[in-house]
Amino acid sequence: MLPMDLAWRLLKMPLVSESVRQEDGEYRADFRHPETGEIYPMSGKKYPEGDWRNKQPFIETKISSPNNQDVGSSTFYAPDENYPHNLVGAPYIEQRDPFVEGNEFGGEAPPVGMGTALYDLGAIIADAQGAKIVPSDARNWQAREMWAKHEDKGHWPVPVIKRQTELGEFHEDFPSSLGPVTEYHGTMNLPAVSEQGIKARSSRKRSKKYVPEQLRGQDITYTTPDQERALAFAQERAQSLGLPSSQVGVVGVRAGGLPSPIQHQEPFGVLGGTMSNVRPSAIPRANITPVLKMPIVSDSPEVRQLDVGPAHIHQFQDPVTGEVKPLYISPASNPDSENLYAGIVGNNGDRASAKFNTGDGDYASLDGIKTQEPFQRRGYMSAIYDAVEEYLQQHKKGRNLVPSDFQSDEGKAFWESRNKEEM
Repeated sequence: MLPMDLAWRLLKMPLVSESVRQEDGEYRADFRHPETGEIYPMSGKKYPEGDWRNKQPFIETKISSPNNQDVGSSTFYAPDENYPHNLVGAPYIEQRDPFVEGNEFGGEAPPVGMGTALYDLGAIIADAQGAKIVPSDARNWQAREMWAKHEDKGHWPVPVIKRQTELGEFHEDFPSSLGPVTEYHGTMNLPAVSEQGIKARSSRKRSKKYVPEQLRGQDITYTTPDQERALAFAQERAQSLGLPSSQVGVVGVRAGGLPSPIQHQEPFGVLGGTMSNVRPSAIPRANITPVLKMPIVSDSPEVRQLDVGPAHIHQFQDPVTGEVKPLYISPASNPDSENLYAGIVGNNGDRASAKFNTGDGDYASLDGIKTQEPFQRRGYMSAIYDAVEEYLQQHKKGRNLVPSDFQSDEGKAFWESRNKEEM
């Protein structure tokens, strides 16, 4: 395959693969226009009993423009009752219809992958019920052109719902083709958002004062440039709705490839008076990243007496799973020890831990630094260092947390990152 052919095939990947999901009995997905980068919402539904249009079972997939105007659809049905699991499709893309009044292309509009996207979503739905989409004998030239790449298979393949991730999806400081993190989104369901991205919600259920006039009636998402206010908003909402604080969190958003937002001044609450970014689209998982320097949940630590002495216990929230786990600081070996031990508790021992030794008054971590592999790059060690710094300020006046003279390359990078945050 020539490089240009490969580039064009990659460009025309129609479905935003990680956007495929089920909501309220329907399938939802996003189509990213290969020329404009805009997100077109898609939907799909099974009609096992048919409907007023067709009394036999069928599947229907639809695609809409960013302003929710229908631009394409396809129905899939079994023409032969002896083969109920062999479905054929009848796609329709408005801009390729030569009989649509004012169609500037006259039926010769260049394909952008909408028909392929409709078939991909249809194949996913059909596969879930043990059926497959097969080529129809009654196809026009456009349909035959679309089927050409799959003709030899005898059916439309079910797309593999996976994608190529980038480093930028795992840390806001890592590089990403979608640009830097410039916005934040507070959520009451951090595990779901971390896995699926930020879903667009209907604006019809919101008071008009929260929705820009030009986006009323559309499915929308909100972000803010203020990370702290994003978290405060989610915490306030969770409390008012009686939802667990363990699911609350913040993700960073990279705006590359997203529709330009409409700025809207928030009228009330912790965001009152600030400008939010409102978009008529979902925000795919590829555009979000954990904000790894998560806050320690409790403002004041609880103090418990352990065998080694008093332990000061904070609560730490995992930025990926949303779990809240105890973060404790105690004497390292006995109540008289000046050295400190800190750890974040897991189900099978400490998920992360470090020992802090004192020599000339200041504290440095010389040994025992460890984060279990599944929990690395989630801010566990940053939270431990934050908590120890606060502990020293309150209980060891005049003593500071300083880098060790015997740092590994990872340790040097860790301290460079902390120094950067404090600038």
